[in-house]
Amino acid sequence: MMSLDDDRGAQRVWGYLATGNYFESLGIQPALGRFFTTAEDLHPNASPYAVISHACWQSRFGGDPRIAGKDIRINSHPYTVLGVAPRAFHGTEVFYWSEIWVPMTMQPQIEGHSWLEARNTYNSWVAGRLKPGVTVQQAEANLGVIAAQLAREYTSNEGMRLTLGVPGMMGSAGREPIRAFAGGVMLLAAPALLAACANLASLLAGSCGNCSQSRFGSPCSAAPRDARSPQFYCGFSASGTRRWDFRSSSMSRRTGASSFSPARRRSPQVSYSASAQPGMLGRPTPLSI
Repeated sequence: MMSLDDDRGAQRVWGYLATGNYFESLGIQPALGRFFTTAEDLHPNASPYAVISHACWQSRFGGDPRIAGKDIRINSHPYTVLGVAPRAFHGTEVFYWSEIWVPMTMQPQIEGHSWLEARNTYNSWVAGRLKPGVTVQQAEANLGVIAAQLAREYTSNEGMRLTLGVPGMMGSAGREPIRAFAGGVMLLAAPALLAACANLASLLAGSCGNCSQSRFGSPCSAAPRDARSPQFYCGFSASGTRRWDFRSSSMSRRTGASSFSPARRRSPQVSYSASAQPGMLGRPTPLSI
């Protein structure tokens, strides 16, 4: 974290210490101004320059088109803004979006102490591009030669192993634990997902069974089409004798008499239900005609 002074006072922002060939190696172009170079990253505390992100430029400096060349204060020290990074660029890490990039040689001033000459420090990450035609296996073999040479020259580097990793989650240091954690979560969630799928399949199968039964053997049922329509209850006994029960739900508002006559010229379309036991009528269900 760095402290950036703007019109609202000092604000805590995410920042990167980057070497002079950082932007060149990534192959990006500034949206405004320019980036610092290797010539401006040679001596400690001698290059007070900064590159700001596009979002920082818009939100903290109002998109000032003359921001390049202006001085800002980072950790209470003056720095000159050289340029603005492109809109879609936030650094090489997924969960660490930088707003400021400062030359690596400014580390003692930014952090208040120096680890640039400490061989056993792990405060920096190294990123690079493979040359055209070079495979990952060839590059790792080359890194193995470098690690062996360092181990011969410095005893503190004995046993060191250099490998390649995809940037975005601190290389393999962050990617492997996150991948293992995600795999464990999926493993724990799998039984619950399978149980939910089984319950859903059982419910669907039961619904399909009910639909089939209602078409071919369930008690007759139909929703009333009109609140004034008469309702019938019908059943079918094991002996095959039909039983009709009449209940009128349509009464004349003026006379109070029933509007239905039992004598019918056309046979209504009804369904029948067979009772589970001989001689027992099926449970009556309302039917609208």
